[in-house]
Amino acid sequence: MRSGLPMTTALLLAVLLPGDGLAADAKGKAKGQNTPPGVSRGILQQMETAGVAWRGGRATDTRGEVRADVILDPGMPVTRTDLAAAGVRVIAMSRGHARATVAVSDRESLRRLAEMSGVRMVAQDFGYRRRAGLVPSRAVEVMNVDAINGSDGSRADLDGSGITVGILSDSMSRTEDNSPGDPGVVDEDTTFDGKDTGSTEAKSSPVTMRGSRPQDDGELPAEVEILRDDASGELVDEGAAMAELIHDIAPGAGITFHTAVAGGIAGFADAIDTLCAPASGVDVVVDDIGFLAELMYQRDPISRAAEACVARGVPFFSAAGNSGQRAFRETYDDLLASDDDDGRETLFPPSERDFHDWAGGNPYLEVEVPADSTATAVLQWNQPALSVPANTGNGPRIDLDLLAFSDRSPFSVNTTLSSVIDQKAETARDGQDPVEVVRLDGGSGGRTFYLAVDHWAGAQDEIPQGSGTRLEFRLVFYESGRRSSTIQYLDTMGGPDPAATMYGHTVATGVFGVGAVPWYDAGRYLAAPNTGPSASRIDPQSYTALGGALERHFRPDGTFRRATQGPQPVIAATDGNNTSFFGTPWDNTGLEDEGGEDDTHPNFFGTSAAAPNAAAVAALLLEDDGTLTPPGIAGRLQAAAVDVTGRNAAVGCDAVTGSGLVDAGAALLSGDAPPRADAGRDRSVDAGDTVTLDGGDSTDNNFVDSYRWRQVAGPRVDLTSPAGARTRFDAPARPSTVVFELRVGDAACLSDSDRVTVEVQSDGGGGSVGGPLLLLALLLVTRARMPPRCGVE
Repeated sequence: MRSGLPMTTALLLAVLLPGDGLAADAKGKAKGQNTPPGVSRGILQQMETAGVAWRGGRATDTRGEVRADVILDPGMPVTRTDLAAAGVRVIAMSRGHARATVAVSDRESLRRLAEMSGVRMVAQDFGYRRRAGLVPSRAVEVMNVDAINGSDGSRADLDGSGITVGILSDSMSRTEDNSPGDPGVVDEDTTFDGKDTGSTEAKSSPVTMRGSRPQDDGELPAEVEILRDDASGELVDEGAAMAELIHDIAPGAGITFHTAVAGGIAGFADAIDTLCAPASGVDVVVDDIGFLAELMYQRDPISRAAEACVARGVPFFSAAGNSGQRAFRETYDDLLASDDDDGRETLFPPSERDFHDWAGGNPYLEVEVPADSTATAVLQWNQPALSVPANTGNGPRIDLDLLAFSDRSPFSVNTTLSSVIDQKAETARDGQDPVEVVRLDGGSGGRTFYLAVDHWAGAQDEIPQGSGTRLEFRLVFYESGRRSSTIQYLDTMGGPDPAATMYGHTVATGVFGVGAVPWYDAGRYLAAPNTGPSASRIDPQSYTALGGALERHFRPDGTFRRATQGPQPVIAATDGNNTSFFGTPWDNTGLEDEGGEDDTHPNFFGTSAAAPNAAAVAALLLEDDGTLTPPGIAGRLQAAAVDVTGRNAAVGCDAVTGSGLVDAGAALLSGDAPPRADAGRDRSVDAGDTVTLDGGDSTDNNFVDSYRWRQVAGPRVDLTSPAGARTRFDAPARPSTVVFELRVGDAACLSDSDRVTVEVQSDGGGGSVGGPLLLLALLLVTRARMPPRCGVE
């Protein structure tokens, strides 16, 4: 890069270069430079290929526009008018989350935007993924809803009346009902607040939908409140399909909708805030959208909005995702650990010595993408992100890249596909988020790619923010198409094991992540003929995302704190349910003989279909007891869940279905029955004593499945058996106070904690009278042996 040029200008010139348009150091990573935050190279790549569709990645209603994620300075008064003055189209803006989504149509506007006071950086909008699967309802029967909604005559009053469910998805009222073979939501009789607006009019302010085809057919309530439904791009009204499933279980509940995809990450966070505000009247929230750039190691704005929603007392259900076990979590292992990047001045061609060693000296991960399919790989590593509003100066200090090759050679790197965003590891005050994304397209005949995780700058072993914490990364794959990709080590033996694929707001504290179980493999259908090879057990869907107890490494301000979240998902519900217009055509499911399903309605598969079913059961529970809090609802659903033990799952609490499959009838009757931790009574001990902590009086309605002791205060001691009911430690040598926490869990993923305080006194001062009496005797003996003072007998 020529010295003296502004960062953004240099990046723009790099795009205008002949050939592949990429100078050797066009990314702005040359050593010793301290450039201000600029523009993600990914935006420039998108502008080069403007007009090539990438769902969620650009506005497709205006040719040549590219969506950008603008990170704002929370302390600067930037307005929508200010952003528009740069020449961009403002799609959404959130002052509360210090973020905006804009559409950029020319490079000069991009330059003005990046140089604007109050704009911290302009990042690539990586887009979102719906969580409906392409793999081929009987939710009321399978989840035992008929035991409480009156269909068997037991509790006719529970239909969700008085409860409103808020839905966050792509759209609700944008598809047209053209013919019996091409059904949609909106027809010629549909009105919005009494006006015939049609399906193409954007709805950017609250309206009431009436008279749509599903409403006329009784599939939806007569009135549906739409707060916002003006997203652009490929819209399929998945929100309406979710609403139909909710209506099947809780036909008396109201439905309120807000699009989750109109304004990128900031728009989604604002949508959560809107639905969860008291003025909305929403009692339960459910979503089925995940943005690729949601953070894995730190809470992002969407996660924080979801957690705030739960804190207000609104239960929040989120689809776990459909990426199955298509992910890795790896400690970074440089191929030649003795080498560093001093002296490496160019990005391309890269050097294999700086690649991650996948297994036995292999720097490449082979990915075979079938014809007419895609695989999107998302790389994140344990570094903080400056896009979090509270983080003003603790940015990423390590820079990794995700490179795509056509063969196993550093000279075959594809600079168009590779993701080489600048994290500016040389400074903590600037730098894009630690996120890299590549999209691999199989084309018409299928293609094989070789991915490499390239270390560009910063530490290779321990991260600078946390002493003793190794640099690690997670690589998650999202696929589309009727055939799955073949990913080395995930589909073959001899390398890294699969890792969790859940991240972002779905695993936020208090959120109900929901896995998927096919309706035909559970309940009374399990005993039906032709239900597959595992009729003796319940199998989750193979694609339902893998969770577990996940780690975050950073506080909102970017400082280090290693904390374990989890476990996720919380619960599982059924998918593959009927809708009136959305899903897999019946003749493509291959399930003609399953459980007597002989209708012709499309079937809605994916965790997108499971989450609304669980949310609808929560609506019934809230109708029965309006005092229930989100933890109370969790306790009922989890304690009563049917254990799912089949493929990819396990006995008890597992990382695929959580506590198990929802049983609505049992949840209503069982009540909240979590375990109760008992860490024992507080006590005093002598310095150096061996102390036993006893949690044996902890209880559960069934049995305690796990114990975990940890020290939370005082001089550090070593616990002998931290995973046992009882543990020991040697008290410190000096007077002090040590505090321990015991957390117990049961097979339903429920847990409870209790603390015990141990006061350590000086040796011999353990609280008995022997110590003081002995001291008095010693003083008397000493007095008797002393010579008399002058003049005194």
